[in-house]
Amino acid sequence: MDQKYLNKLLLIYGKPPFTADIDNHVNDLCRRLEELHINEMAPKSYKRCGGKKLYYPFKEKCKSGKSFTYTKCIVNQMDLECRCKLDWLTEHIERSYYKDCQKKTTFLRKCKIVRCIEKLLKSLEPTSFIFLTGSTITNLGDNSSDVDICWVIPGHGVNNLELSTVTELNFIHEKLYEAEKNLIEMLSEKDVIETTSVIESKVPLLKIKFKRRWYNVEVDISVNNLPGAMNSKLLHYYSRYDIRYSQLVLYFKNFCKESGYKDAQNYYLNSYSISLMVLHFLQAVVDPPILPNLQRIRPDIFSNYKLLWFPFYQDICLPPITVNKMPISELYIKFLKYFGRFDSLHCGISIAKGCLLPRELFAKNNKNYPLFIEEPFERENTARSLKTDQWNDIKRNMIHEVSVIIKESKKF
Repeated sequence: MDQKYLNKLLLIYGKPPFTADIDNHVNDLCRRLEELHINEMAPKSYKRCGGKKLYYPFKEKCKSGKSFTYTKCIVNQMDLECRCKLDWLTEHIERSYYKDCQKKTTFLRKCKIVRCIEKLLKSLEPTSFIFLTGSTITNLGDNSSDVDICWVIPGHGVNNLELSTVTELNFIHEKLYEAEKNLIEMLSEKDVIETTSVIESKVPLLKIKFKRRWYNVEVDISVNNLPGAMNSKLLHYYSRYDIRYSQLVLYFKNFCKESGYKDAQNYYLNSYSISLMVLHFLQAVVDPPILPNLQRIRPDIFSNYKLLWFPFYQDICLPPITVNKMPISELYIKFLKYFGRFDSLHCGISIAKGCLLPRELFAKNNKNYPLFIEEPFERENTARSLKTDQWNDIKRNMIHEVSVIIKESKKF
């Protein structure tokens, strides 16, 4: 996608539908969020359309291609079986999820803060608009996760990872510094800001830490990071499909936090890569798959930048798939075994295609990357920060975690 295409879409469709200052929309989001899985131990399953005529045509023959055969061959060589009683672990993971996941009240508080920030940003750039991104809207974070905002300023690029000139990068830096200055001035009387800083990294950010009276919320604002907005919407719909996706992501994130592995600054994994690892596992490794490939079966929604105009929390018509009722505990053990023994030297993960591929087939492959997870839209490696020693450390600890769980299971 380029700037001309975005301008064309803006001309045709207007601004995308998520604007945090529409109270009715925010309240509707909160209601749907609560219905989805915040109702304590009684989650509601994803709704599918009933009539066959409403399903998007899905051709099973596309699953028989070489890439799927390659994936199956790799997976079948691995012993992922679990031969111990894990009812205790199922209960533990589920309870941990409902204790740690984002609550309705937290989401509503975040939306109030986002509304305030949006008004400021629009006063600086009247034609601009925002997207709420990250774990706040994907349902893949805990109750203390940051708020991620993508500030879209039309006419100044669509992907801040691929800015063509230093001038464009400087423009983003200037806008973030201007937003920081004006935000401090606007909220000075309320005394709610603890710290602010502009990070001049590859993806420039304005980081804001609010005080307790504004719920200790931390906000990260990026500019024109449209791939990030698309990825968030894609993961939002995967998390709605099966609650085990959210449960597994959050539980593994906690494992990584406790082990120090959720730390991209120190060359470990970032949150997004963790979410894609679990997505790949539930989509391409587990048989039958728990998650479908939304980009393949609904390309009309998920294959291009028109996704930005598709609202959150919609019921999507999908073809029926064979139901996999594997408990979350068994999925967790198999996930640890799979990535603990994953041949990342030769295999890469394609989210868009829903399979493994030889590393050399990825357009943006770099042999210096110990793990290659292809981002669904721009085809970048999401695990660029990861170093070989750190990846080997993670893999060793995942296998060790399996042995600890098996040992614990013998007590029951």
